[in-house]
Amino acid sequence: MATNPWSMIIIMQSHIPSKARYVAVLLEVLFIIFYLSYWVTSEVLPSIRQYGAYICPNLLEKAQESIEIAEELMKRLKASYTKNDEILHFTATLIPKADYYDDILQSTEAMPVSIIAKDYGMTAIEFNRMLHDLGVQYKIGGTFNTHSRTFPNRSPIYHTLRSFPLL
Repeated sequence: MATNPWSMIIIMQSHIPSKARYVAVLLEVLFIIFYLSYWVTSEVLPSIRQYGAYICPNLLEKAQESIEIAEELMKRLKASYTKNDEILHFTATLIPKADYYDDILQSTEAMPVSIIAKDYGMTAIEFNRMLHDLGVQYKIGGTFNTHSRTFPNRSPIYHTLRSFPLL
């Protein structure tokens, strides 16, 4: 007879069909989701609405007992707000660039290289030379062409911007 309770669970699990195990796991997950949503809607959100913040009871008791803990909590909270502001500012500067790149990459029409080069602060000649040096294109006569071995079945504009970020 097994005296270890875990060995009994293992023995019992070996006799449960796999479908029943999956159902048990899903029920457990649903219970956790229900409990979490109940806690958020009954404690966290009302506290935020009423006081503008939620602090777990254990931390609140420690902060009431010691002024140092309360000060440290406030310093951390202020630091997190400062970091969030920095992230929001950085994101705000990236959104226009991402929108521009999305427009360029999703374009199905040809775009003059002079327009793309201007966006990078170059002339069309400098831009084509750079792409040639990077192995993206080659020159035949006076025309630059994209290497088909490098970018099969793709637009040269798409791969130029996608594979070789210049900013």
